[in-house]
Amino acid sequence: MGVDLEHLSPARRAKTQRSGLLEYFAASDESVLLLYVGRLVPEKNLSLLFDLLLYLVRNRGRDVRLLVVGDGIQRKHWERESNQRIPRRVVFLDHIQDRSL
Repeated sequence: MGVDLEHLSPARRAKTQRSGLLEYFAASDESVLLLYVGRLVPEKNLSLLFDLLLYLVRNRGRDVRLLVVGDGIQRKHWERESNQRIPRRVVFLDHIQDRSL
């Protein structure tokens, strides 16, 4: 339970992986990338995450993107919601079994 600090650590930061993510997002080197890893279910209070992203996009003057890794009963809802409110800012990936990625 909780965050796997071995696999989700700043020590694992790699320029080539960041470049690949930026390309996937069609974003620039100055873009800020946020990451959510977890289930897409009501008890995670994901409205807070998406409201925060909307706030950052509108008020901080920086290009902010969100990568969502996971699945759950609210995935379709958040895909629709993010496409309507903050288009081209969120990428959804399914559950990733291989933690070495």
